[in-house]
Amino acid sequence: MIERMKEKKYSWKLYIPLYLIFISLLLFATRNFDQAQSSAVGLSNIHKIFSIPLSIAIVLYYFLQKQKLPKVPCALKAYIGFILIGLTGSLMFSNWIGYSIFKLLEITAVVLVVLYGLSLNIKYKDILFQFYEKILSYYQVLLLLTVLGVFIFPSLAIRPPTIYREAFLPYQLFGSIIQINANSLGIMSAILFYVTFTRLYNKKNFISFNFIWLFLSGIIMIFAQSRTSIIGLVIIIFLFLFLNGKSGILGKIFMLSTFLGGIYLSISSILKYMTRGLTSSQIENLSGRAYWWEYAWNKFQTFDIWHQVFGSGYMVGSRMILADMGHSDASTLHSDFMDSLVSTGYLGLGFIILMIICTSFILLKNIKYVRKTPYLLEWSGIFVLLTVRAFTGPTIATHNFFLIMYLIVIASIFVKLKQIKAMRRS
Repeated sequence: MIERMKEKKYSWKLYIPLYLIFISLLLFATRNFDQAQSSAVGLSNIHKIFSIPLSIAIVLYYFLQKQKLPKVPCALKAYIGFILIGLTGSLMFSNWIGYSIFKLLEITAVVLVVLYGLSLNIKYKDILFQFYEKILSYYQVLLLLTVLGVFIFPSLAIRPPTIYREAFLPYQLFGSIIQINANSLGIMSAILFYVTFTRLYNKKNFISFNFIWLFLSGIIMIFAQSRTSIIGLVIIIFLFLFLNGKSGILGKIFMLSTFLGGIYLSISSILKYMTRGLTSSQIENLSGRAYWWEYAWNKFQTFDIWHQVFGSGYMVGSRMILADMGHSDASTLHSDFMDSLVSTGYLGLGFIILMIICTSFILLKNIKYVRKTPYLLEWSGIFVLLTVRAFTGPTIATHNFFLIMYLIVIASIFVKLKQIKAMRRS
C-alpha cells in the first residue's frame, strides 16, 4: 500500500460510519429512471437502504451523548446550505419526493460523517487524517478489484469505445466486479498517482510499494481514457512543482522545463490519445455533454421564477430533463454545476460555488503554510483536481465516490491550518 501518514492505532469501531458510506457507494447493477420509479428498492441498491440510515443513526447517537460539537468550516456550512435548499425545493416541486429525500439523505450522511470526524479529532488526535487515509485505501481496493475483473470478466472490463472512430487506444477500462465507470476510475487513479508522487518527492523514501502504485495507477488512468483526469493531474502536478517550498528557484525551473519539455516532445501521441478519434465537432461538443447542458439550460429558462430559485427537486429535475432527451439510463447531466442549477436552482448552485470560494480563499490566504506543509499541498491538489472534475462529471453535488473525499479534504485543510497556527502561537 501507499506509504501513510504516521498512524495512531484507534479502535476500528470509530470508523464504522465511514465504512457504511463506503458500502453505500458500491454499485452492482445500474437502473434507468423508469426502473427506479417502478421499483424503489431492488437487489442492486438494498445495501444503500440500510447503510445510509444506519450511518446517520450512529452519528446522531454519538452527538446525542453530549459529545462536543466541532467548529464547522465555512465551506461545510455552505454545503449544509445546499442540502437545505435541496430539501426546500424538493418539498415544493419534486415530482418524486421520496427519491429526492433519499438522495438528500445520502449526501446528508456524508456531511454528518465529516462532522463526526471533526468531533472525534478533538479527543482522538489526527483521527480525521486517518479518515482521509481510509478513503485512499478504499480507492486502492476498488482499483485492485478492477484489475481482478479484467481476468474474471474480460468482456465487461475491457470494452471498445464504439463512439470513437480511430481511437489511439481502441479499448477502455471499466469496473466489472463493482460497477465503476471509466471516468471515475480515471479520477481515482489520478488521486492515487498524485498522492504517491508527492509522497515520494517529499519523503525521498523509495519504498517499492510506492513505485508499484505509481505504475499501477498510471496504467489504469491511461486505459480508463478519462481526459478530465489527465488534464487535472497535469494541472496539480504543475502547481505542486511550482509551489513546493523544498525546491529552490533553479530546481523549480529545471523540473518544470523537464515536465513541459516531455509534454512538447510527446505532443503528437498525446493529441491522438486525448482526442480518442473524435471529430472536431464532437470535441467542441465535449463528447455530447455540451448538447446536454445547452438543452438543460434552455429548459431551465422556461421554468417559472420559483423553480429557477429553488430548482425542480433534488436529483429529479436533472433526471426528468435526461428522460426528455431519451437518456433515462443516465442519472446526471455530467456537470455538478448544471445538475445543481436544474435540481436546486440558483440558490443551490450559489451554495456550491460558495463552498469552492471559501476553500480557495482559505488556501490562498494561508499560501505560505501550504507551500511548507506537504499534506496541505497534497490536499490542495486533490481539492483542485476534484473541483476541475465537477465541471464534467458528478463529483461534489451528489453521492458518489468523490464527495466524501472532497469534504474530508476540506475539513483536513481546516484542521491542519488550525494546528499550525496554534503551534506558532505557543
